[in-house]
Amino acid sequence: MAGAAGAGDCFDLTRGAPQRYDFYVVGSGFDAYDGERARAVVFFGDRSGYGLGETTIRNGTFEIALPKTNEPYNMFGVYIDRGGDDACTLNVDPFFEMASGGVYADVNWTITPETRFLEGLPPCNLNGLFDLTQPLRCPG
Repeated sequence: MAGAAGAGDCFDLTRGAPQRYDFYVVGSGFDAYDGERARAVVFFGDRSGYGLGETTIRNGTFEIALPKTNEPYNMFGVYIDRGGDDACTLNVDPFFEMASGGVYADVNWTITPETRFLEGLPPCNLNGLFDLTQPLRCPG
């Protein structure tokens, strides 16, 4: 269910309660990272847990859907796991971040390598509340 069809995709929403709305991210222009893993993480604003999805970048693009993971003020991060260590490595892994704000709807986020959101916050950390430098393993 995560990303485009292919071996190695991961989808884990077992570490948080279902939310009402979906999150969907599409990345393009990531040709320099073909064959590497894109990972999307949601941290629930009520601090009840997190969700994780990953897929392989193919032809410079990726798609990851995390159904039932959005409520107002949930935080989302996407990073390219260049080291393949299941963690976001500072100054190595490209990192992108957004918060859903007061949105009561599905979130569709389109990113490119030039995308910048929530400037001024620490990289590899969702809104200063969830540290992505710690490995998040996919089940299985």
